[in-house]
Amino acid sequence: MKRSLAALCLATLVPVLAACGDDPEPGDRPVVEVQEQGAEPRARLVIDVEVGHTESTVMTLDQDVDAGQSVDVPPIEMTLTNEVVSVDGDAIRVDTTYGESRVVDQDDPAAADIEAALSELTGVTGSTTFTPSGEVTDSEIDIPAGVSSTIRQSMEQLTDQASSLTVAFPDEELGAGATWTASNALELNGIEVQQTTSYELVSLEGDQYVIEVEVTQEFEPGDAEGFEVVSGEGTSTGTMRGTVGNLTATDITTSGRTDIRVEAGGQEQTVSTRTDMTVRTTVD
Repeated sequence: MKRSLAALCLATLVPVLAACGDDPEPGDRPVVEVQEQGAEPRARLVIDVEVGHTESTVMTLDQDVDAGQSVDVPPIEMTLTNEVVSVDGDAIRVDTTYGESRVVDQDDPAAADIEAALSELTGVTGSTTFTPSGEVTDSEIDIPAGVSSTIRQSMEQLTDQASSLTVAFPDEELGAGATWTASNALELNGIEVQQTTSYELVSLEGDQYVIEVEVTQEFEPGDAEGFEVVSGEGTSTGTMRGTVGNLTATDITTSGRTDIRVEAGGQEQTVSTRTDMTVRTTVD
């Protein structure tokens, strides 16, 4: 079960901060509901970019996995570049290229093995179509032939996590103090996950925003590769700072935890994963 659990952990490597009724199905359009519009002045928050707009992102992930024995995974730094290739009405198409990934602490004894596995991500490309409100309407990733099954599964999850660095903005105008939720369903390693994201617009000064985010996830029971998910839940909280109009937030910090009860070979155990993430994005 070790290899399959590793795939599950990699599949949840990047906490989803943005969500695309009742128990939506994977692929359904997101459900966004505003609780409070906030104080005046208010403004409509949207993605507003032109063809050629390019953003470079560096993500640092620090994980600790406990599957009966605690494994402190060294911090990993991943890079990617997003370029707007077309803007057609409400369809903003973005091409993504994944750069090199590295272990921050090169003295860690696992650094070489981890970097060797992550090297399969280098140069991988994908395409995502957004609406101006940040909704993902289509996404795909070009997976090279011959990659390991664990990395392949991780790459496939990236298509579901295409909105992880964006905010799901509602259609209504918002001001400081506004609150809203977004609900969607994801598929991680073949397991359906119901997710609700709660947003609070802490401040909006000119085109600069600060948003507090809380994500809750519930894993549906189901079969994965080599094991069965009995139940699971996840929570994460974070802060997003950015400029209205850009694709992604400029600065993201988040901390989260998932606890997944799995069964394999007639035995059950809980896989707990703690993840801290920081993201820095610059407009090229």
